[in-house]
Amino acid sequence: MRCSHLNRALVANEKNAAKAECLGLMFVCFWLGFRISISSYLGL
Repeated sequence: MRCSHLNRALVANEKNAAKAECLGLMFVCFWLGFRISISSYLGL
């Protein structure tokens, strides 16, 4: 019983970690795209 609770918590934790990683990657992509568009707009 205890083992399954722990297992469930680990699975939930992994899902949250994957979600956080995905959001982090999206943020990095957005930031890079933003920087590139600003640079090209300013002609740098």
